[in-house]
Amino acid sequence: MAETIIADATEQGFQGHGDAEDQVDQVCYFVGMSEAVTVTEAKMQLSRLIERTQAGEEIVIRRGRRPVAKLVRYQPAPSPRRLGALRGKIWIADDFDAPDEEIERLFGTRD
Repeated sequence: MAETIIADATEQGFQGHGDAEDQVDQVCYFVGMSEAVTVTEAKMQLSRLIERTQAGEEIVIRRGRRPVAKLVRYQPAPSPRRLGALRGKIWIADDFDAPDEEIERLFGTRD
């Protein structure tokens, strides 16, 4: 996964330097993620990281140099649509599906 992230960023113009762990941090910065932390760091700072995600940041959690998870702000699922919610608010003309001579002529289906 780390190789994929670095390869994708390289296609976008990323030129990393240093060891692989430094490159993961650089890629995270390059693609707009604020920080990559290890699993141990995430355990120790979970409350602080959650506060940062609530502010809109995305945090990559890595095991060694390999990204394994992303901590993001929770987005509740949209409420399901209710059938008939627009009843009486819209209408469809009786001839909405009637043939249109000009369009038929343009598509060559009418002389």
